[in-house]
Amino acid sequence: PADRVTDKGLPKRTPKLTAPTAAPKKRAGGVDAEKLRQRLGGFHSGAQAGRRDVEAEIAEQPGLSGPTGEAQGDSAEEARS
Repeated sequence: PADRVTDKGLPKRTPKLTAPTAAPKKRAGGVDAEKLRQRLGGFHSGAQAGRRDVEAEIAEQPGLSGPTGEAQGDSAEEARS
């Protein structure tokens, strides 16, 4: 049992063996280009709407500028002078 313990006294890990799973099945046929275009178009328009919502929220918060959300203020060069 001494070899079943780590240097710090914790029990050593024993890997669980699992049976290999079957390889994924190949797709039969091609891709419907129009259906794919519609799905990607919906994703793109949703992402744009989300960006607009975030920009509107940031614009409502006082003291924040732009989509980065950094506080307005002098640049580092201006602060040094």
